[in-house]
Amino acid sequence: MLINLPEGSVPESTEVDTTVVGSSLAFFLIFYVAQSYTRFDKAYKSAMSIEGQVFNAAAMARCLLPKTAALRLVRHLNAMMCLGFCGIDHLYSTYSAENLFYEYNDRFHVLTEEELHRLKVIGVNKGGNCYREVCSWGIEDIQVELNRGNISEIAAAQIRAMVLKVRGLIGSFYDHADQPVPFVYHHFVYVMSAIYLPMFSYEQATTRHPNHPYFYLVWDLLVVFSRCFFVL
Repeated sequence: MLINLPEGSVPESTEVDTTVVGSSLAFFLIFYVAQSYTRFDKAYKSAMSIEGQVFNAAAMARCLLPKTAALRLVRHLNAMMCLGFCGIDHLYSTYSAENLFYEYNDRFHVLTEEELHRLKVIGVNKGGNCYREVCSWGIEDIQVELNRGNISEIAAAQIRAMVLKVRGLIGSFYDHADQPVPFVYHHFVYVMSAIYLPMFSYEQATTRHPNHPYFYLVWDLLVVFSRCFFVL
């Protein structure tokens, strides 16, 4: 039941001007959200480019290298891609050797026991050293076949460039992880939101519903915070 307060019972001094705070919050929030989605878009494109480069290198290896050498290079390429995601486990716990790589290797046998032991010594979940190690194996695979005369210099250079391109794309994930959105930036947005939203709700309740402001204050707070939830 709403309680109608006598007209003029809420003094004019209770009105709050949220224009300055709201404008500042909108300015910073737009750039914060834009930067976050830009990072997400770049990460997605890098992930899809990795898949494409691995396929291109595998296709060229299949056509130009002896079968044994081609399969070895493809194994190393797939292992490198998988290890790249596991190496970020020290920052993000989404993928790890336990829930991704070991199961992946047991299913597809991308690494031999000796190779797997070498990576365990390095530490699969401890940064990007493992995928870089496997990248060097892939480069070595190409150089060995070049020295044996099984592939031309031009073809070797093309496949080598694809392997290094995969390494660079995986490295971009580590660049994003090492340089996130600055803490001060998003912390400022959160603090400004915590200050602005109650002020805005209070202003709406006292100016638009002066006869029963307290009910609409609670209502406006719920509405505004629910909208804010989908942004922050």
